[in-house]
Amino acid sequence: TGPVIVENGGEMVMDGSDASYPSTAGEWLTRWQPAGVYTATRTFVGAHGEKSVYQWTEHVARLRDMLLKLRENDVGGFPKDCVIPHSDSEMDALVRDTVRVALRSINKADAVHKAPPDADHKSPDASASGASRSESMIVLVVSPTVDGTWKVGAHAVPLPWSTNHQNPAVCVVAKNAARSNPEVKHTGWPSARGLISTECTHQFRNSGPFDEILLADQTGENIAEGGVTNFFVVLASGSGGGDNAGSRGDAGAPLRGGDTVGSVGTEDVGSVGNDIVVSRGIDKPTVRVQTAPTTRCLAGIGRASVLEACLALRIDVELVAPKIRDASEWREAFLTNAVRGLRPVGRVRWVGCDGTFREKVFKDVASHSVTNCLVEHMAKQTD
Repeated sequence: TGPVIVENGGEMVMDGSDASYPSTAGEWLTRWQPAGVYTATRTFVGAHGEKSVYQWTEHVARLRDMLLKLRENDVGGFPKDCVIPHSDSEMDALVRDTVRVALRSINKADAVHKAPPDADHKSPDASASGASRSESMIVLVVSPTVDGTWKVGAHAVPLPWSTNHQNPAVCVVAKNAARSNPEVKHTGWPSARGLISTECTHQFRNSGPFDEILLADQTGENIAEGGVTNFFVVLASGSGGGDNAGSRGDAGAPLRGGDTVGSVGTEDVGSVGNDIVVSRGIDKPTVRVQTAPTTRCLAGIGRASVLEACLALRIDVELVAPKIRDASEWREAFLTNAVRGLRPVGRVRWVGCDGTFREKVFKDVASHSVTNCLVEHMAKQTD
């Protein structure tokens, strides 16, 4: 079945019977006007067969937070008559009807196109999510308008059916592609991301297809995030230095497994918009997870779930943008977002300073211990 598109609680509803409308969420976002913010997630089926949005409260909070940041960063362009909801509950009320109509339409499609009973009930490459075949991806957009009202849209599509849900991702590094305002998922980003992906397709045309672009800074050395994901690597403790010698990264202190969350600093586990601070660490950790701080990347909801899992499993985390020069020391790597959950990385390709093509290959990905521990822990949290 095709996607369902809803605007403003059902004023316009489109489904797969119209061949002229955008079939993918990215294509839909490139046509969306006026500019606004968006979030993407998936649905799950409740005990009584009803379809609900996974981590709904987190996504509602994210939309409101991003609107505040959009207004802060675009004072002259943000319509002055648009009053941003004063609370998450007000934001919920603003977007709920549109999402409800989209889910109702997808549910009708599910009733016609049921999955075969012997099929694998996991979404593609979403080993941490526990997604079933009757689940959907939903993208929710909120935009301020010049007349002081809000335009709300939802794009919902059934997740593809696949039994190969842990297929390791192939990634390519895009130099000088890091976003200037990573705190906001702006509706203009899919168009910009498409241009970066096209350039990478040409640049790596002799290397085979890839699944994700990794956005690096102007040096091509520091990886901030993926085009639609957050990027993590696993290293042995003591290897892979920070941004500067002796530094533990932009966010200050490292996050240590088993730590309690402190009250100072910039990142807080459980919040998608802040940074993590810790008060103590465990003795002699053997490995650590490394990912960019929120000064460099989107504070993804999937990212927050991984950081929470690391705390619970006593796995050290360093909030530092992974460096290409440390690639030989990467033991594991994985991507995460709110739709696909956690996906292992099998290869990372990039162009070296001398112009030669290079590749990091992760062997025996299925046995990656840290990735597997995180997958298992996060799956238990969604049961």
